Amino acid sequence: MTKLPDLLPAPANKPGKLKEAKWLSGEGAGSWFLIHNEDKARGIFIVARFSSEGHYECGGYYKAKKPFNSMTDYDLTYPCHCMTITVEQENEIVSFELIKKMSEKEFVKMQKAYGIEGVFGARENINPQSN
Repeated sequence: MTKLPDLLPAPANKPGKLKEAKWLSGEGAGSWFLIHNEDKARGIFIVARFSSEGHYECGGYYKAKKPFNSMTDYDLTYPCHCMTITVEQENEIVSFELIKKMSEKEFVKMQKAYGIEGVFGARENINPQSN
């Protein structure tokens, strides 16, 4: 039987203002994830994924397939990528499916519009080509 490589541990320090981010380890890399309530009644959330250094990788609007409270502790699990996010919360598996992708430029505009730059990470880690 082939032994799988060890998973990459979380970096010692979270970059920028990603203090609310959750780390998901991978075999060769890992990512920070943030989940923000957009429309809790409809199960719509904004999810953003960042590199270990805090650079925006992908994100968008996601629909939770079961009730989820982003203010209650949860752990990320697999599968977890730009199309599907999976978490475990209170012994329940909750999947989120992408309903609308968000570019890095759209992400920065969304932060400004909602006044949540501190929630979703430091602006210095998000470098759009133009505004």
